[in-house]
Amino acid sequence: RIAPGIAEIESELVQVDTVNATANTITVAPYGRAYSGTTAVSHSANVQITNNPKWPRLTIKQALNNTIAQVSGEHLFAVATTSFTFVAATYQYALPSTAQGVVGVRIEDSDSKWLEVNTWRYDSFSNTTDFTSGKTILLPSDLRAGRTVEVRYRKDLTALSANSDVFDTVTGLPDSCKDVIVLGAVWRLLSMIDATVIEIDAVSAQDLDGKTPPGAGGAIARTVFQMFSLRLSEEKRKLQNRYPARVH
Repeated sequence: RIAPGIAEIESELVQVDTVNATANTITVAPYGRAYSGTTAVSHSANVQITNNPKWPRLTIKQALNNTIAQVSGEHLFAVATTSFTFVAATYQYALPSTAQGVVGVRIEDSDSKWLEVNTWRYDSFSNTTDFTSGKTILLPSDLRAGRTVEVRYRKDLTALSANSDVFDTVTGLPDSCKDVIVLGAVWRLLSMIDATVIEIDAVSAQDLDGKTPPGAGGAIARTVFQMFSLRLSEEKRKLQNRYPARVH
């Protein structure tokens, strides 16, 4: 049952001023739309309304994106590709501005097969007058002109935005990393509160909660953090094995 206070409708928080149980209506305070940094949008009929959510969707999304930002670069990275045609007497080619390093280069041969190129140099401080992104790759001049070159480069992870975002498609991480980001977000959320004093609806759970010593929530948060750190190390190792540092 909706009561005066904060309510969540999809991803928007509103401040409910009054509730009319007879008319089955609520009145939102004049300042109550888009509460706490959310965005006021139109809502369809019969959507779910959550009264006084412990963790609003916005807070959860922020925790997820803060975790993505934390692991991006030093621990995990996304891999994208760009391609261009090799031109005779041209050895320097532009890369996207999102490139943070090169993990591999290959060139298409006459039989439509791809051959690895083992000689190249990544330059992240190129002249922006000639190369807008400031990121380039330098290739040997003895490659066959007219052939397609494909560069695989690493880039930072992308934050989640819409509720409908597909994890691996948007972030650039493999689906196996999903639990890493979830564990990191859970750790961040638990660190805000003492998990042992969260209001619980079940009577048996309330009885158990009364026997739990204060501060035990911190132990739960530390356990989740250890799980997060372990899974992060595993996924980092898998990514390094898939894209090992190569002599080039």
